[in-house]
Amino acid sequence: MIAAANRTRVLLLVALLAAWIVAVAAVPQAARAAADLTVELVTTPDPAVPGDTLVVAATVRNVGNTPAPDAVVNFTLPTGVSLDSFPGCFNFIIVSCAIGGAVEGSDERQFAAGASQTLTVTLSGLKLGTLEVSVNASHNDVNTDPPPNFATKVVTVEPSADLKLEMAITSPVTIGNNTNLLATVENQLSGTARGTTLQIVTPLETPVAVLPAGCTATALKVTCDLGTIAPQTTVTRSIELAVPTEGTFVLLGSVTWSRPDPTPVDAQGQVTLSGVPPIGPVEPDLTPGDPAAARELPKPQPVSAAFVTTGLPRAGRCLRARILRFKLRRPSGLAITQSDIYIGRQRVKRVTGAALGKTVVLRGLPRKRFTLIVVTTLREGGRLSGRRTFKPCR
Repeated sequence: MIAAANRTRVLLLVALLAAWIVAVAAVPQAARAAADLTVELVTTPDPAVPGDTLVVAATVRNVGNTPAPDAVVNFTLPTGVSLDSFPGCFNFIIVSCAIGGAVEGSDERQFAAGASQTLTVTLSGLKLGTLEVSVNASHNDVNTDPPPNFATKVVTVEPSADLKLEMAITSPVTIGNNTNLLATVENQLSGTARGTTLQIVTPLETPVAVLPAGCTATALKVTCDLGTIAPQTTVTRSIELAVPTEGTFVLLGSVTWSRPDPTPVDAQGQVTLSGVPPIGPVEPDLTPGDPAAARELPKPQPVSAAFVTTGLPRAGRCLRARILRFKLRRPSGLAITQSDIYIGRQRVKRVTGAALGKTVVLRGLPRKRFTLIVVTTLREGGRLSGRRTFKPCR
């Protein structure tokens, strides 16, 4: 009776063991292979230009719940380029990189569950066109690792761009008025300039009055996001500046894009802005100095304008530009103390001293007919007055 019961228990155990073996055999191999490798591939820069160094970075993760034994990452790289570096890897036909740590007492390595590792290779000698890089990860398990453990990237190598900056400004400006700075950016080559930025450094004395769309002002710097500039295309930005004070000011500009510019010298520029005072009122009867002292001086003696100036255009000549340039001179044999220049009855400039060869530049001349008068005060107390009338060209 006891023997029969023992036989029954043995048979039951054998049946249970057989059922367990059948159940295990029915489990899919992927389900039993709990190590699961994924791959992410990033190339920088993309797109690239000839002369760039291309960095290929593969990030491998074990998203499974058991270690991956003897895990390996293999890079397949394009032909016709130079392999510059592949740290921690071997270069045979392909670049092969072992990942994971050694197992004590065994030749096996294990890439732990939840582990992540990034491997990089760098390439140079890029040529115009496209090139393909790919990477796959695997481990030494009898079971097949579930996808995705493979990634491919196609990189475009395009022509370079070359940016040129030109700056122009309306100058001089009468203080209290505004002026416009025009910045012109030209892409001179057949490549596309991406991530283009224009920067203008403005003096403290000339604050920004009006900014164009896409530009911001911080402290003394104006920054304009120009975005993408197509090959052989020009982009302009106009910035309005206030001129509240007299003086000469320098504005600096530069343009950059997502690559080092091949000719950085012409991607920079500068312009000079001058603020000039308005033409002030004249003293009574063209007399310089204190009015009380002026009454004691004789009236200026009219002379030829050429007697007190050199290089003044002839009388009645029409002037195309609103700028007049001439020199003061000392009348022969006479000593002078100062010269006053008037436009009509408004004194616009005073020059003291002998003023031999002193150049006078008058800007912003009237747009209608006007008379230029030069009054020279002699050391002996007399004064000479020469004049000429000009008209604008129509």
